[in-house]
Amino acid sequence: MADASDIETATLGHYLMRRQIGRGGMGKVYLADDQRTGQAVAVKLLSTKLAKSPTVVERFHREAQAAADLDHPNIVRSLGAGQEKGRHYFVMEYLDGETLRERVKRSGPLPESEALALCDKVAMALEHAAEHHIVHP
Repeated sequence: MADASDIETATLGHYLMRRQIGRGGMGKVYLADDQRTGQAVAVKLLSTKLAKSPTVVERFHREAQAAADLDHPNIVRSLGAGQEKGRHYFVMEYLDGETLRERVKRSGPLPESEALALCDKVAMALEHAAEHHIVHP
């Protein structure tokens, strides 16, 4: 796989990477095109530094499997996982739109009713995950 400087043209399996859309403790998340379906997806890619640790790789794949076991309208769907050329990744549905941070920056604090409705959805998603023995730090 190409490095981040030319990620727009990099492929991983049948996913064509377009751009970075997020990052976390284990790696980066990219917007990509599934070349088989034409669908936009999010690809979470384990960092090459962390991929040197078998323990971290195992934890990454357990996370991917745990995500695949969840089916809830307030949790992004997992679409699969894989490894290619030493790069470990898992694929999720891509939800287009603005983040809560972007929304608050654009419009200021949410109205109380909207904030409570959002909190309710998050609580339902967390409850579903907890029922499947999944706790996100």
